[in-house]
Amino acid sequence: DRADLPREPDVALVRAEDHAAAAARKMETEEKLAACRSALSAAREEAQSCQNTLAGYALRRKTREEKAEKLRQELRDCGVQIDTVSSRLRMFREMEREYEGYSKAVKFVMQQAQSGKLRNIHGPISRLIQTDDRYSVAMEIALGPAMQHIVVSAEEDAKQAIGQLKLHDVGRATFLPLSAMESRVLREKGLEDCPGYIGLASALVRFEERYRAVVENLLGRTVIAQTLDDAIRIARRYQNRFKIVTLDGQVMNAGGSMTG
Repeated sequence: DRADLPREPDVALVRAEDHAAAAARKMETEEKLAACRSALSAAREEAQSCQNTLAGYALRRKTREEKAEKLRQELRDCGVQIDTVSSRLRMFREMEREYEGYSKAVKFVMQQAQSGKLRNIHGPISRLIQTDDRYSVAMEIALGPAMQHIVVSAEEDAKQAIGQLKLHDVGRATFLPLSAMESRVLREKGLEDCPGYIGLASALVRFEERYRAVVENLLGRTVIAQTLDDAIRIARRYQNRFKIVTLDGQVMNAGGSMTG
């Protein structure tokens, strides 16, 4: 019976189903392709960003390495400078211990004091006062030979030192006994208002209070001025009654003579 035989599939229906399935697969594939392209684009952007970041880190590393090398070179240079300065410092300390630059008589007295053969010797004036660098030249000129005058406690101490100088025939020295020195401080009205006036020399140095009378005796009547023109104007105003020294070492002496 033909009714019992299997029916042949409808070709048109099959083709329609295949077409629909293919279309669905195509759409799915296109969606996956679009997603992959989007992911690829995002990955490329992230890769580029990472490369940029790496380039930035590399540049910073290079900059820091260059800075580190520069600092290492500066450190080496500083080491050389420290060695040089340390060497000079040792030399100056040795010169200071040996009283280089002082007269034979001063050196002898100080060596005698260090060995205990002389007592109550305080030292040369130049070792008992300090000043700022900008005033150093003016102070050296203001003091002159007095820089090597030796401060002692009393006249008897100076007498003993002079006896040793005479005994060993090593020259002459000047002694400043603290017990005998008196302060001499200039007091002139309006001096502080003069153009170029800096101050009294005794006020521009630092020292222990016990040496005040000695310092003011030596520097209390000496004015420090900016320039020679300032010194001339001040000297004229006060009729050359006191000594004026400029920062660069020119001198208006009391009485009107000039030294430079």
